[in-house]
Amino acid sequence: MGISIRAFRSDRRGFPMWYKPSDVTLVIGLTGGIASGKSAAAGFFRELGVPVIDADVLAHEVMAPNGAAHAELVKVFGPRVLGTRGQINRAWLAEGVFGDPDLRARLNSIVHPEVAKLSRDRLAEVMGPTVPYVLYEAALLLETGRYEDFDALVIVDSSAEEQASRLSLRDTLSREQVEARIGAQYSREDKLAAADHVIHNHGTLLELREQVSMLHQILLQLSVQEERNGR
Repeated sequence: MGISIRAFRSDRRGFPMWYKPSDVTLVIGLTGGIASGKSAAAGFFRELGVPVIDADVLAHEVMAPNGAAHAELVKVFGPRVLGTRGQINRAWLAEGVFGDPDLRARLNSIVHPEVAKLSRDRLAEVMGPTVPYVLYEAALLLETGRYEDFDALVIVDSSAEEQASRLSLRDTLSREQVEARIGAQYSREDKLAAADHVIHNHGTLLELREQVSMLHQILLQLSVQEERNGR
């Protein structure tokens, strides 16, 4: 199955200042459920020369010992959240919050604003007149409501069975843990309803790469169209 495309949403222009440092380059959101193949797709976009800002990498930075969110995380979750070298134990934290919506919301309220601030800086570094579009890769664009801030939203779609199979192999989790992680995110139906473009990841990596290449050409055309429209 090839990519699914919806009409470009030209009404997405309400970017917060940290998301939209330039009106020259399109900013495309990329998301998908856990173990959907989102990161693999992002890697293929990188191979095509597309700048990709990875929100998970930024989260690592803000949670590092000298990061902007580190002290508040220790304050809220206590010293048990720390690893042996003073770093945030992300595995422990993930296990604790996946089954507790209140704790998960508290974690997100600490980390996401700091990631947002850092996002603006990283976007500003890569945007410009010679860059048609930038991808912003994040797992929780729908959950945070920020998916509406982008020029277009790309969803990498996989079935719950495909996600569970990949997640079990990748992280050696129990069935209960797998179900908890999938259940903690927006449903597949909600993601597809919000998407402007859907990459259907139900086959091989080669098939995924081919879909990314097709979508890349479409996004380049959208960039040209927006430039002609006086973006």
